[in-house]
Amino acid sequence: MTNVALGKRLRQLRIERGLSQHDLCAILGVKDRQTVSAVETGSRRLSAQELLRVIEQLGVSFDFFNDPFQLVGEGEFSWRCHSDAKHNLRECEHSARTWIAIYRTLAGQVGHKPSFIRASLGITSESTCEDAMEAGEQFVQRFELGEYPSFRLVQSMEQDLDILVLMIETLEGISSATCRLPDLTTVLVSRNESTHQRSLELANQLFHLLTWDSISPNHIVEPQEYGGRQAQRLSNSFVGALLMPVETLQRYKGWSVLTVDELKSRISSVASEFQVTSPALVWRLVALGHLKQSVARRLSPSIGDAGVRNSTTHMRPRLFSNRFVDLLGKAMDSGVISARLAASLLNMTLEDLDELFVDHELSYRVAL
Repeated sequence: MTNVALGKRLRQLRIERGLSQHDLCAILGVKDRQTVSAVETGSRRLSAQELLRVIEQLGVSFDFFNDPFQLVGEGEFSWRCHSDAKHNLRECEHSARTWIAIYRTLAGQVGHKPSFIRASLGITSESTCEDAMEAGEQFVQRFELGEYPSFRLVQSMEQDLDILVLMIETLEGISSATCRLPDLTTVLVSRNESTHQRSLELANQLFHLLTWDSISPNHIVEPQEYGGRQAQRLSNSFVGALLMPVETLQRYKGWSVLTVDELKSRISSVASEFQVTSPALVWRLVALGHLKQSVARRLSPSIGDAGVRNSTTHMRPRLFSNRFVDLLGKAMDSGVISARLAASLLNMTLEDLDELFVDHELSYRVAL
């Protein structure tokens, strides 16, 4: 463990325990806060005796400071989560940190080089929704996502932008997250969402990653398909244009002359073609001037996700991703990690781990 990594973990522990740097001086047996600051930033190494004092007095294990499969003191997260599920986030983020640490650690040990080049959008908090929509349209063209981009979005994020995309189990109300490290960016999406909602989650988290330095997202973002603060409006505008390009939408004409019942039916059908929710399509049509806001507001409470959820609940994606599971198999084959440790870190049995390789149609096997 490097001095910097060790310092980050010490700082995180201090913050979690509500301690000041002055408090830590007494624990370490040093005279001033400058020494503590130097340890926390990695410019001074923590001695073995000092480390033992921290372990004994703060009641943590040596693994807290030495385990490479824990992501402690680093990694910025932003979660899309409903307010009534916030109390579940700590457990979910703990699991997410483990999965990301597994990938990051094993990738380095099997020879995968980290990527320090990060793509970004020229969108700031001063940008307009029209700017964000244009950025979405340009993204579709730049990465050749085609007429219905939802179908290629994950592939593009993984291959073109080197983003680790993980499909995960989450508790109800937690939809997705993004995590940014200097050498790895990750998007996590709940497998329990409908196919159409997952498209929106992926695109929203992509926007956060591409604008992180100019519009830093909050740790918790409550999903809103219309309105909200400027950052949310910009994100929705980008997402709408990314998933429903204007060139494809132009094929569907005559929205304003349809009756309410005809609108509901057509919206549900077209939303399914784009693999987005019905409300997302409605507000995209408003943004393009094809529907009036007053009509959209009357429609939104009644359309929900009609016609989507029933047809897609059986289409849950495989757990994690092929990229993640294949790396795990390679690390096991090369002796970097044992099957037992891998299963333990993933909170699985050996049988579950073997089944994971089968589900991803990979040849790795676990000796049971």
